[in-house]
Amino acid sequence: MTYRRSPAFTTSLKSIAAWLRIGELKAEDIETHPFNKANFRRSLDKIRQLTHLDPPEFEPRMKELCREAGVTLVFVPELPRTHVSEATRWLSPEKALIIQSLRYRKDDHFWFTFFHEAAHILLHRKHAVFIDEESNYTSDEKARAVAFAANHLIPEARYNSFVCVRPLSRARVLALAKELGIAPGIVVGRLQHDKVVPFSWFQDLKRTFILAEEDTSQ
Repeated sequence: MTYRRSPAFTTSLKSIAAWLRIGELKAEDIETHPFNKANFRRSLDKIRQLTHLDPPEFEPRMKELCREAGVTLVFVPELPRTHVSEATRWLSPEKALIIQSLRYRKDDHFWFTFFHEAAHILLHRKHAVFIDEESNYTSDEKARAVAFAANHLIPEARYNSFVCVRPLSRARVLALAKELGIAPGIVVGRLQHDKVVPFSWFQDLKRTFILAEEDTSQ
């Protein structure tokens, strides 16, 4: 299991175990095709094209594309004292599971989290369990997953050429997002994470998600 605690939080291992178990129980009732790496890679390309949509539009299609490739995607709201945003594990050699806690509701975090966990499925061994919590610790496996997610959403060469030209304006951010076919918030999040721009810049281009599992108004 890949798991590191953050010193900033008091984490309950029992709460994390309960959160994982909820995700596993939800996954039991979801039928998938046998896992196929090539199909999952193709599914990721299609899911990337959904990032500009709102949750009611992208959520069912996203889950369907995962199921067709042998991956179950479930959203389990964070439990007290878990402080985890995502987890990946194999339920069988033919069925993988991604759990997202929706700890971060902005679209840049949501999409990066998903592609980061997808990378663990594609790049790492099937008996591994990955639980990602806030931490300064970075393993080689996590670093590879982070790089995969970042580059899949915004190709490295295009990103480098974009940030080399200044100034970085709102209009340029929107133009790059349109060119790449992704949500503008993803571009903003990458620029902020890399400290190319302050976190106060372009915040209006990020969207806040409420998914069906969290919507208590229904």
